[in-house]
Amino acid sequence: MKALLLIARLLGPLRLMLVVSVFVLIVLAPLVGSDVYYSGWKMGPTLIAPAVVPIFFFVILFDVLMCLVSRIDKPAIERQRFGSIVRIELVLLALMTAVWAPAFYRLLDTV
Repeated sequence: MKALLLIARLLGPLRLMLVVSVFVLIVLAPLVGSDVYYSGWKMGPTLIAPAVVPIFFFVILFDVLMCLVSRIDKPAIERQRFGSIVRIELVLLALMTAVWAPAFYRLLDTV
């Protein structure tokens, strides 16, 4: 619990919301099937999540870029903080890509 609070303080509120949103998308990945639902709660994993994943992919990449740019002229402690943020976000990006790649393959496989 203490480690989670430390990570939350390290990330800040906006990045914490980004991380939580990506974890929700990771949890929704196995629920994507070949059927598409246009109403109800099943619309979330079949329509909304696949549309939002590429957006979050590029948002994370942009935040990594901005962290790398921002840490250039910061003191050593801030550079270490931004380095930790970059590592956390890159691991999260790799995890999201690994989980969603089969789902996108199933969705885009038309043969």
